[in-house]
Amino acid sequence: HDLRTPLASIKASSTSLLQTDVSWTADQQHEFLATIDEEADRLARLIENLLDMSRIEAGAVEVATRPVGLDDVVAAALDSLSAPTDDVIVAVDAEVPDVLADPGLLERVIANLVANALAHTPVDQAVRVEGAVLDQRVVVRIIDRGPGIDERRREQAFAPFQRLGDQVGSGSVGLGLAIARGFMTAMAGGLTIDDTPGGGLTVTLDLPVDHSARLLDVPEVSR
Repeated sequence: HDLRTPLASIKASSTSLLQTDVSWTADQQHEFLATIDEEADRLARLIENLLDMSRIEAGAVEVATRPVGLDDVVAAALDSLSAPTDDVIVAVDAEVPDVLADPGLLERVIANLVANALAHTPVDQAVRVEGAVLDQRVVVRIIDRGPGIDERRREQAFAPFQRLGDQVGSGSVGLGLAIARGFMTAMAGGLTIDDTPGGGLTVTLDLPVDHSARLLDVPEVSR
């Protein structure tokens, strides 16, 4: 269904444009072309997700780990989103050290999770992205106010092609959390999900610190 929907939209719009017995206005032509462009992008994301999942399952994810500044990766992740990010509050401790990660993979993980959080958070609520040090590792928390995922079904949420409550929606084929965890595992990191106090879902990423530089004396977050 996820693959057929954008293909059907592209086919319908292109067929309409090719009709010789109809004189479409410039605005109508632009609308058809915009639909084709948007649905082609959606289809490309779907295919990319499917390819990523196949690489994860085969243990063939290519990882280029290096020291990465968390602020830079979070900023790049937010810039990559097509949805407005005005309702995203970023609170990364200023003295958080660099992490050891693949910047491209980490950016995709954070962008994926923030997009999901925005999709499920009410319009009058904000999504928070927090970064801090815990037990000599760096943790990143993406906190939303959506419906969450029932505790009994959380592990199932990481299975490919599952959609449960807060899991990634439009254009995801239910691969969002599975891909995010797969990428984190490939980078020697972790991903867990918990309730947000007061309602919602908190996704926590766990990343190794770059020990080539001295670990700064940063106040650790409470458990």
